[in-house]
Amino acid sequence: MVVPSANVSDPQKIRVSGSNNKGIQISLDLEKQAYKKGELVTGIAKISDPNKKVRSLSFILIGTEKALAQGQSESNSKEQEQKLKLELEKDIAISFTTPSEISFSYTGKLSQLSYEFDLKADIAFSPDLHTKAGITIY
Repeated sequence: MVVPSANVSDPQKIRVSGSNNKGIQISLDLEKQAYKKGELVTGIAKISDPNKKVRSLSFILIGTEKALAQGQSESNSKEQEQKLKLELEKDIAISFTTPSEISFSYTGKLSQLSYEFDLKADIAFSPDLHTKAGITIY
């Protein structure tokens, strides 16, 4: 039996954030957790970077398919990235359309297809900073 990954009739706002030991903070606010194929996703990203080390900011849709067969597991991921205008200490508008040709999210007995949005700050001479929000495509 295959079931959807979330209750799509109950929209929930998403707020995720992350920080590192260099004082950089990022946050992502989305209007809901579940989206249709080809639907416009809108939200707000924020970044605080007191030392001006962030080179770029990206909004990425990541789809991951996991399967289990004969005791072996396999995982494949695909990404679609959108660069955002880097504005420190301001609301950065996100406008992203989910691809119409992707498959819907599901959880089955031996396989799963899940999606997440990743807000990524590319930081000079340091590991990148990520904050991720799991979503459902239906």
